[in-house]
Amino acid sequence: MNRLNIRTDFSKKLNAIRGQVGKKAIRKRIESLLKRVREHELKIQNEKMKEPPDYGLIHHWEAEIAAFRVSIGRAEKRLKS
Repeated sequence: MNRLNIRTDFSKKLNAIRGQVGKKAIRKRIESLLKRVREHELKIQNEKMKEPPDYGLIHHWEAEIAAFRVSIGRAEKRLKS
C-alpha cells in the first residue's frame, strides 16, 4: 500500500468518525432546544395566570420559542443530510 492510499483510507475513516460525532452533537443540540421550548412554554403559561400578565415578557418568550423552532428545523435538516 502506498502513501496516497494510506492517507486516503485514513481520511475516509476520520471523516466517518467526524460525521458520527457531529450527528451526536446535533441530536444533543435538538434536545437542548426542545427543553428550552418547554421551559418557555411553562413561563408563558405561568405569566398568563398572573393578574395582570406582562404581555411584553410573553411576546419575548414567544419570539424566542419561534427562534428555537427555526434552529431545531435547521438541525433536523443537517441530521438528514
